[in-house]
Amino acid sequence: MAPCKPAAAGAVALAVGLSSGVFEPLRAARAADSAAPASPKVRWQNTLPAVVGHVVVLPLPEPVSRVVVGDPKVADYRLISRTELYVLGKSVGTTNFLLWRQSGPPVSLNVKVSADLDPLTESLKAALPLEQEIELMMASGSVVLRGSVADVGAADAAVQLAQAYTRQLNRYLASSAGGSALGGASAGTTQ
Repeated sequence: MAPCKPAAAGAVALAVGLSSGVFEPLRAARAADSAAPASPKVRWQNTLPAVVGHVVVLPLPEPVSRVVVGDPKVADYRLISRTELYVLGKSVGTTNFLLWRQSGPPVSLNVKVSADLDPLTESLKAALPLEQEIELMMASGSVVLRGSVADVGAADAAVQLAQAYTRQLNRYLASSAGGSALGGASAGTTQ
């Protein structure tokens, strides 16, 4: 790992990329949908964010008769009723579901499955309680730690926790998805 370089008086800038997956909820699209005037026309959700190992129950605007998943290694489903779809995130990635509805052609639902960053967030808060400026996010297939820390020791501790999290996630994905895991972790720091 490259040494950390001071960002400003006594602070160390931290940016670490860990191969993991992409999670990009379409906030702009949702904001546009919520700002649009109510319409009697049935609206289908285009994108569904999901998390590995977590379940989402999606209410459907009208009954469906059949569902097909594009990549069952990424997400799986159960049709709870003709108007409720249970979706399980299985591995980081993107897939789609085709839902055959009664009123027209099939609808495509894109499902974007990401890693659950909450355990890493909690670990960082517990191990480094004085480091309040570390932010976690998913970007371009990586888990990214961003922000400033007080010294090189705190930066190293944050990187070690992130790498341990990624190793644990890779083991989980390898065991639950039949060997399909994320790429290896890599870490580096920048100014």
